[in-house]
Amino acid sequence: MPDAAPQRKTPPKAPAIAALIALVGLPLYAQLQADTKADEGEVHHAYRDLGGVWTLCRGTTRGVKPGQTATTDDCDAMTAADLVIAVKGVEACAPILKYPVLHSQLRAAVRMNNNTGAFCKGWWKNRPSPAQLMRGGDLAGGCQEMLRYDLVKGKQIPGLTARRKREVAMCMEGLV
Repeated sequence: MPDAAPQRKTPPKAPAIAALIALVGLPLYAQLQADTKADEGEVHHAYRDLGGVWTLCRGTTRGVKPGQTATTDDCDAMTAADLVIAVKGVEACAPILKYPVLHSQLRAAVRMNNNTGAFCKGWWKNRPSPAQLMRGGDLAGGCQEMLRYDLVKGKQIPGLTARRKREVAMCMEGLV
């Protein structure tokens, strides 16, 4: 009698994936992963982005070195790790967005923060950040302020402008 085929074991979820699901739930986890892949694409070898920063997968920059490669599973885990940082940052600086209350606004803020790191602190000396506006109760103003974050090295990038417009539309859901 022939031996039975070996059973395939489902690999355990990477710790970052489990942490992100615990933070935002499975539906928002899936949306954020899909959003990031749609916005960034998925590149399995390190490359320099428009700002000259070594980048991998779906926009991961932390610890990326020239010549580094990744699988799709690696990219899922790296993206989740990036998103955990983005979610924690947004929820710390704009607690009004803490999951699950304002789902669309949190989703938009996390997307922007993951891409720019500027949701909380902003870039402009004489303007409030999107988070500051939202903390002050101006959710719509905070959403609209996100449009200003479409620059790389001071130059407006049409793809980032389109991305910010998508995020603002998402952020405005349920507010108007």
